Amino acid sequence: MNDDYSVMMLENNTAAVYTLLNQPQKSLAILLRLDQSKSTTKNAAINAPIANNIGLAYLKLNDPRSLDYFLKGLRIRQEENDIYGLIDCYAHLANYYETNTKTIALAKKYALKSYTEATKLGVTEERLNALKILSTTSYGKESSDYLKSYFKLNDSLTVVKQKNKNQFAKIKYDFSVQMEQNLKLKTQETEKDLNLANSKNQILVLLILGILSIGITIFGAYYLKQKNKKEILQEGYNTETRISKQLHDELANDVFHTMTFAETQNLVDDTNKEILLNNLELIYKRTRNISKENSAIDTGIAFELHLKEMMADFSSNEVNVLINGIESVPFSLIDSTKKIITYRVLQELLVNMKKHSQSSIVAISFKKIGQNIHIEYSDNGIGINSDKFILKNGLQNVENRIVNLNGSINFDITPGKGFKVSISFPV
Repeated sequence: MNDDYSVMMLENNTAAVYTLLNQPQKSLAILLRLDQSKSTTKNAAINAPIANNIGLAYLKLNDPRSLDYFLKGLRIRQEENDIYGLIDCYAHLANYYETNTKTIALAKKYALKSYTEATKLGVTEERLNALKILSTTSYGKESSDYLKSYFKLNDSLTVVKQKNKNQFAKIKYDFSVQMEQNLKLKTQETEKDLNLANSKNQILVLLILGILSIGITIFGAYYLKQKNKKEILQEGYNTETRISKQLHDELANDVFHTMTFAETQNLVDDTNKEILLNNLELIYKRTRNISKENSAIDTGIAFELHLKEMMADFSSNEVNVLINGIESVPFSLIDSTKKIITYRVLQELLVNMKKHSQSSIVAISFKKIGQNIHIEYSDNGIGINSDKFILKNGLQNVENRIVNLNGSINFDITPGKGFKVSISFPV
């Protein structure tokens, strides 16, 4: 649930940036999808910000639907007694009513509410925004007084910002160092657990050798049990290390550089604005990819659809993924473990293709022959030199998983003729 919340908040914030950069249509494409999500409706902490951001995007387009979403956000904040959130809601409604001369009184009413609550909490930026609206919706001396208060508060805020700016560079540096250390410690702890497990297994093997006379049957069963435990630990270690590396190498650096770029560059410039948008789009896609690659697999009636979607996600302008015969496989008769292994094996092959094969066409076919499921994978990439072919990492995981199903797997690695894999396992 926390992962879902984090991803939704990142998407919501990305959409908010699109609105600030005067691209409300892009913002709405993200926000309206999030607004329909069941996870959103159950979580007020994300539901209210999404409603407010939809209202802001519609306001950019002069669309009257913005009022419905502003009122929705206000209702949620009131139910949750979220005072800080109410400050924003009042400000948004003031902005909406300010655009129509017939509703100036309502604009002033909500601006005054925003100012009152912001003053109680001591939040300066929100007070400035409210004072600005109050100065334009009031008349005579009252308007002049609000304007004087605005300039006085703004001058004091400028001094504070200058002091904070000097501290921000150190905070940002400390944050990046701490993040790197945390990732390093997490990997070291996982390696320590794996080494401890390996040491225990070595002791157990020596013990088994000492009592070999008891019988080959008992020895074989015990050995297989220990072997499976080690493989589970190894796979868990590989997965956790991969996720840590993705977060550190791909996402953390991109977020850090994007923060630095946004802080130091003039975003009014069209070129800088385009660079920022591209960086945000890249962070958004990588976040969703990491979430998808490591999320739980639905093995229920929707499994076939999710499997198709996973394979189709690897299609792009450079690679065409063709899927044939998947409807012939009776997934309803296959147990959950085999479904999960099928999903992960195909995902691993496609990830390997994307990283190494340089292919433009990938074909994946499914057949049920007797009581066995047959899967054929092939691509037109560069292939692998048979003299240098060694199973490791992802491909080793593929072979181990199929063997654990009492299945078989064959690799065709002819150089220059693509990469082919034949997989078979019992229903």
